[in-house]
Amino acid sequence: MINLKIESIDKFGEKTIEEVKALKIEENNSIIYRYSNDLGKCMIRISDKMIDIVRTGQIESSQVLIEGETTDFIYKTPYFNNVFQIKTKKLEYKEKELTIYYSIYDNNIEVNKLKVRVRELSNVIIN
Repeated sequence: MINLKIESIDKFGEKTIEEVKALKIEENNSIIYRYSNDLGKCMIRISDKMIDIVRTGQIESSQVLIEGETTDFIYKTPYFNNVFQIKTKKLEYKEKELTIYYSIYDNNIEVNKLKVRVRELSNVIIN
């Protein structure tokens, strides 16, 4: 297990910071982080030029982020279910740190813009 620090800030100035224990797996030229938090389970897969983020639990979503592209994602909660679009501006992964810049659109209207950073705080790898 490793420790991950996940930080985000949106266009409204809302910041979130979370530290979680995660399983890190390196396979097929990808890095996968799996962890749980109060909202459920999450998996982040970092591949060449693409990031997959899948959540299950109170919030269910599946996001595919590809730099310079717009992709659809479904966002479900017990009270809400919608399809949004993500336009990924920039993906950076270097030395145990992932930074993602993206905007979320609903019917071609930008509803939010985010910067998310995922950083390893410790280094134990399970193959």
